[in-house]
Amino acid sequence: MHNFSLLYSHLIFLFTSFLPDTPGIMRLRGFLLSLCIKKCGSNFQVSKTAIIRGLSNIYIGNNVYLAPGVVVLSSKSIVLYDDVMIGVNSVITDGNHTMIRGSYRFGIRVSDEVVIHHGSWISSNCTVLPGAIFPESSVLAANSSLRGKNTIPGLYVGSPARIKKTFHENNPDNGA
Repeated sequence: MHNFSLLYSHLIFLFTSFLPDTPGIMRLRGFLLSLCIKKCGSNFQVSKTAIIRGLSNIYIGNNVYLAPGVVVLSSKSIVLYDDVMIGVNSVITDGNHTMIRGSYRFGIRVSDEVVIHHGSWISSNCTVLPGAIFPESSVLAANSSLRGKNTIPGLYVGSPARIKKTFHENNPDNGA
């Protein structure tokens, strides 16, 4: 199944690469990819320059958007809940390498689930590492890297990302 979904995703991107990134075309691309995704909600929008591997290990909620240059690599499980936005050139991966005989080249791959909760925004040029859990209605600031289990909704900044500002329901100052 993995090889089929890999070939299928390549074909989808190949056949839609000449089309502009309008909401309708990105929805079409998302719908076609959803046929191999483990679970996918409605209005999944995918830019033509995004790269997605491991479709059968990905769960997508409603109204999820993947911007240009986004890379999603899944060998275990990546969950993007409803209303999640992933910004330009961000990377989400659920796998990492280990060292063997002084080199990472042939080390065993280890995987851990990644979860991005409802309404969250991963800004541009971010990296989301294996085992990361991002709380509901939160923002990961540009150029940050996320790891670990984060539980407080807010603005996360840095590498590794730390909470800089907490968000509270119905607060007009929420956002980056």
